Amino acid sequence: MPASENKTRQTFPRTERLKSRKIIEQLMLDGKTINAPGFKLIWMHTELPESVPVQTAFAVPKKRMRLATDRNRIKRMMREAYRKNKSELCNLHDNLEKQSAILFVYNGNTVPEYRNLEEILIQTVKKFVVHLSKNI
Repeated sequence: MPASENKTRQTFPRTERLKSRKIIEQLMLDGKTINAPGFKLIWMHTELPESVPVQTAFAVPKKRMRLATDRNRIKRMMREAYRKNKSELCNLHDNLEKQSAILFVYNGNTVPEYRNLEEILIQTVKKFVVHLSKNI
């Protein structure tokens, strides 16, 4: 698809990154969960400090991945996969006129290949979009 046809640019600017400690803690306590093989998506509708439809964070538990280099690599791959496939999610939130905070948590025990991680992340995002579409 040419770039001119795609409404959402494939970027992941700082404004779309979830960095607020308060929102992350609230997300962990009160967020709704969607499970997929290898991923857990925790989300909630909330007022965000930036004027973006979605703010996203990524986590890899130290309990599952002992080496920091592995955790960082997985988070990098998750960010890249999200960046390339976030358009459907952002378009839905624009239509809903709501803001959401999302946390992707990796649950695997090994460092996956990028293609596998991207497929799983796409399935998880689609599951989330279907869930939101049902609750409109």
